[in-house]
Amino acid sequence: MKHLEKLFGHILLYVVLLLSSQLFGQRGGGNQSSWKSNVGILYTDPSNTFVGIGVQNPTAPLEINAIGLKLFLNQGVNSTPSYMKFKVKSSSASWTMGLSTGNDFMIGVSDDLTDSKFTIMSSTGNIGIGTSTPASKLSVNGDIDISGSRLHVGTDGNIGIGTTAPTEPLHIYKSGTSGVTTLKLEYDYTGDPNGHQDADWRLQAASSGGKFHIASGTQTRLTIDGAGNVGIGTTSPSPSYKLSVLGKIRAEEIVVETGWSDFVFEDDYRLMPLKEVEQHIKAHKHLPGIPSADEVAANGVSVGEMQAKLLQKVEELTLYVIEQNKAINQLQQENIELRKEINLMKSER
Repeated sequence: MKHLEKLFGHILLYVVLLLSSQLFGQRGGGNQSSWKSNVGILYTDPSNTFVGIGVQNPTAPLEINAIGLKLFLNQGVNSTPSYMKFKVKSSSASWTMGLSTGNDFMIGVSDDLTDSKFTIMSSTGNIGIGTSTPASKLSVNGDIDISGSRLHVGTDGNIGIGTTAPTEPLHIYKSGTSGVTTLKLEYDYTGDPNGHQDADWRLQAASSGGKFHIASGTQTRLTIDGAGNVGIGTTSPSPSYKLSVLGKIRAEEIVVETGWSDFVFEDDYRLMPLKEVEQHIKAHKHLPGIPSADEVAANGVSVGEMQAKLLQKVEELTLYVIEQNKAINQLQQENIELRKEINLMKSER
């Protein structure tokens, strides 16, 4: 009986050793061990604590070489996140990556993924940065910087191009030592637009003294200088005028606000005698108070001022006509009296 028990014990030990050799065996030198069945699966190297799955000589703490699914994490408890945690030993901060209870992929700083910094929703595919409930394909809760100041979207909705501190809904900034294009609006006309809306526009130079240009191709068509003077057809509007036009102007109506010539009808106004007017015309070839042809060719004329001067001449002519009419009436009356005297003399003969 004792012999049978001893024999059975030897058989059992042999079976255990046989199974152990199939599951765990020595491979190579250096005390390298490997788990295996028919082929190598798990390899460990105590010299560097590296672990290899499907690879015999791991070069990292964990190296996986497999076909198809590489790594599968499954949470065995319902309504519990499934995640991996990353942490630097010398730091108290850590990052967590995994699936939330709603099967959304998240990256955050809390173990339960409630403080998600990056989210991909499983139901919609929407991506959220700084929010765990993205409502659009890309939702960002916070500022956006693209290559520094190239494009900045602030939390207040202001967009900056060339600046990280936009103060308006669209703030464009560009600096340089020479003229640069800051804003270009280009419209490809393909048909009549349906409906229009009025809008207020404000284009402002970064500093006083700057000029605003509107160009067609390489030709500048309109210029507004730092003083607010406008030039059409010229890039150098006259500092003496708010509007300088190099070319002709056509308009249905022009309203000029200036002084007028009603002073001609004041009692103390000196109406130049016609003899003096005649002498001035003979000497200068133009009316008194009216610029000559040479002056107009050289300096132009002020429309408002010239209208007032022409009205002055019309009013002076009116006064001349009134005086002439009085003289004519007096002559006519004198003529009537003379006729009466002549007729009386004839009747007394």
